[in-house]
Amino acid sequence: MNCGKCQTSNPEGAKFCMSCGSALAASCPECGTELPSEARFCLNCVYQLGQSSEAASARAQLEQYIPRELLEKLESARSSGGIQGERRVVTMLFCDVTGSTAAAEQLDPEEWAQIMNGAFEHLIAPVYRH
Repeated sequence: MNCGKCQTSNPEGAKFCMSCGSALAASCPECGTELPSEARFCLNCVYQLGQSSEAASARAQLEQYIPRELLEKLESARSSGGIQGERRVVTMLFCDVTGSTAAAEQLDPEEWAQIMNGAFEHLIAPVYRH
């Protein structure tokens, strides 16, 4: 296997380049598939490797509230030219937290967001199930 950094030919099965020490194979952080060092996308799940920490952080935040299948569908639509509109019958879930305004005024905004995010984690799964 040739090193993607220095082009040195390395013995089969080597994990690191014998010349420069660079990793010869990487693994996908999403599915664990072993990949060549020059891969920009996973060969198995199409995960984009080398994403900026900002992009990875944004994806991690989305994964808290959006099922993986839906997130992959949205990413696929974005890369293929956009999401097409459609008409659907939908069910909406509205929740009102009694006393939330007063509670939010008494707490630090980040603390309040953490409390509400905990509630959303319990509420979101049934929404996507139905």
